[in-house]
Amino acid sequence: MKSLTGLWISITRECGEISGVCAEKDIVYALSRFENEGLSFFTITLPSYGGDFDKSLSIGKVDSDLFQGFTWRGGLPRFLSGFLCRIFDSRSGILLRKPSISAIRSIRQICYLLKKVLLPCSPEREKAAIQKYLDVEMELRDRELLGEWTEGDYLEFSRMATLVFGNELSSVDRDIYAGDVFPKHGPGHVSDRLEGNHKWSLPTWTERLDTLFPYVDFGIPNHRYWNERIPQFLAQEEEPPVKVTLVPKTLKTPRVIAQEPTHMQYMQQGLLEILVDNLEAGDSDRSFVGFSNQGVNRDLARKGSLTGAYATIDLSDASDRVLNSLVQQGLCRRFPWLGAALRVTRSERAILPDGRIVVLRKFASMGSATCFPVEALVFATIAFLGIQRGLGRALTLADVNRFRGSVRVYGDDIVIPSEHVYAVTQELRRFALVVNTDKSFWTGSFRESCGGDYYNGEWVTPIRVTTVAPERRLNAAETASWFALSNSLHFAGYWKTANFVADQLRRVFGELPTVPHSSKAMGLHSFTGVDTSVTKWDPHLHLPLIKAFTLESRPPKSNISGHSALLKCFRFDWSDPVDHEHLLRSGRPKTQFVRRRWVSSV
Repeated sequence: MKSLTGLWISITRECGEISGVCAEKDIVYALSRFENEGLSFFTITLPSYGGDFDKSLSIGKVDSDLFQGFTWRGGLPRFLSGFLCRIFDSRSGILLRKPSISAIRSIRQICYLLKKVLLPCSPEREKAAIQKYLDVEMELRDRELLGEWTEGDYLEFSRMATLVFGNELSSVDRDIYAGDVFPKHGPGHVSDRLEGNHKWSLPTWTERLDTLFPYVDFGIPNHRYWNERIPQFLAQEEEPPVKVTLVPKTLKTPRVIAQEPTHMQYMQQGLLEILVDNLEAGDSDRSFVGFSNQGVNRDLARKGSLTGAYATIDLSDASDRVLNSLVQQGLCRRFPWLGAALRVTRSERAILPDGRIVVLRKFASMGSATCFPVEALVFATIAFLGIQRGLGRALTLADVNRFRGSVRVYGDDIVIPSEHVYAVTQELRRFALVVNTDKSFWTGSFRESCGGDYYNGEWVTPIRVTTVAPERRLNAAETASWFALSNSLHFAGYWKTANFVADQLRRVFGELPTVPHSSKAMGLHSFTGVDTSVTKWDPHLHLPLIKAFTLESRPPKSNISGHSALLKCFRFDWSDPVDHEHLLRSGRPKTQFVRRRWVSSV
């Protein structure tokens, strides 16, 4: 962990130099806390300090209830006080009229640098994450049994969903009715442990799936193969549950996802494609939901930080709190084919790591291909219900269209006009969603959405490290991450820290090449360009070449033939570059390696 602490010391010292602050006492204090608390001080405590700082920017003062665990002097915490006094009044804690943008950027960089290091959580934190997943499910069940949502609530939701997304969802409905669903396999793991090309064997199918997506139409190349390839058809009570598992997120808590069975994931991918295609058709920048362009959310967040016109809302446990009953009886009420498709491709049970099986009230856990688009539709619809409630009258289509460009949902990142924030947050809570008030902003000049953080229109997004430094050439993922980190720091103006990162790489790889920003090779980027003395010319492609590092891998062996291979070829997206070994190798590479070779410099 020396590389991480050394990196933090370097960035803190350089932030001090940029902001005109001596940060040595802050470094000494942090290292003493590190000795007692371990790496959690940098990965959990400091990000919590950063969250309190963001909240202080939002409310316009440093509240005494914030920055717990840190000593105070006057109206500010002692830690990082040199930076804080350039932003807040040192006695009252009130935000200065013209706070230092450099100091704001520095505090956020210092606090969030190590927040997302992908290291395993403690067993206690993993156990707490699973328990929270279970608690949310039990909460949804209890609230449904108590009849908290009435038929009138679902009718109101259905009307609004139709008003906002009627054209798009009608098109999706027609595609499903016509059978224009093109399933495929995703790159992720599945609960039945099939990998690579072996997923195309589709050894099981469910009776529920067969009612809408017959195996004879979607699971074999054509009807001629029906007698040669009959899968095991599973009754509803025989269907395997999704497998709840943990993946790294932060040291504070892991991410809880669920691995779907192969047959479910296969059809979900087909639904994902038609949902995204129809919802992003036309002018995607003015659509209310986005799936591929985060820039719209970021631009609205920037404008919101300048004018206060837009609020950014973040939700906690967003995916796990979308009710299946709301999707079926509300969102899909007037779109029966979409409702049926989502119903038969939804897994109804989940198995926890300890073997317990839970009947799901949520629509889907993260891991389902339909989770992301459906939750975006639900959140956007609720946002308009809140706007309607705030206006005190029923919205019309003309009203909805006036909000194009000012309401946007990307996953659980929601941007709305600030004037409607209280009504919208009330509606979100009414439908069992939890607004993360620590990461939602509608007052002051700070906003964040989709990885874009702004104060008064200025970019204050911190650079984050996700891995420890590579210790040998075999650490391919760490190598790629630290090359990217060095370049990000360099272009952000943290030149000394960028060189510190480069020095960690030099210990393993020796002299590092300088590569153009446009190159896919790994190397250092520079404002002054590439040294032409280390390049050569490719006489065949007529391109300049440079000797640099590349991250290379090969998909694992996964040989298929016969009808499985034919099915894959029929479902293959031939618009993508074709790997001529795709029937021999497939799936996520199990190993990667770093190689230095001559590559194109453009």
